[in-house]
Amino acid sequence: MNYAIIKSQLYPVKVCIVSHSDVDDIHRKFPLIPDWIVYEMRENFQAHTIRGSITATSGPKKGSNEKCVYVLFNPNGYEPITTGSIAHEAFHVVEFIEEYIGEQRFSSEAAAYLIDWVADQCQDVISGT
Repeated sequence: MNYAIIKSQLYPVKVCIVSHSDVDDIHRKFPLIPDWIVYEMRENFQAHTIRGSITATSGPKKGSNEKCVYVLFNPNGYEPITTGSIAHEAFHVVEFIEEYIGEQRFSSEAAAYLIDWVADQCQDVISGT
């Protein structure tokens, strides 16, 4: 299982990117992913982005739940993971961050930079770098 928990310096939301084909393994590692999502993904998932929370493992918030956006990729899904599917999921991350911080819409340039950064992070996790 490849994964990274990242946080932009600009926005108070963590992004957890996971590349793994076993949904139950993902759920054991990240138990705060809602059960209904796990059930839905068991059917046949390629990629999925969801709102959620994650338990802080260090720092002053250790043990507390923090806002998180999960981006889940299945490297053995029904189609290969493409640049397009990564960009698609990165767009959803931007939407969820906007919701979390109460922003109607980022400017197009701010959204483009955030999509770029999230997509790069996703690519790193998928490729195992």
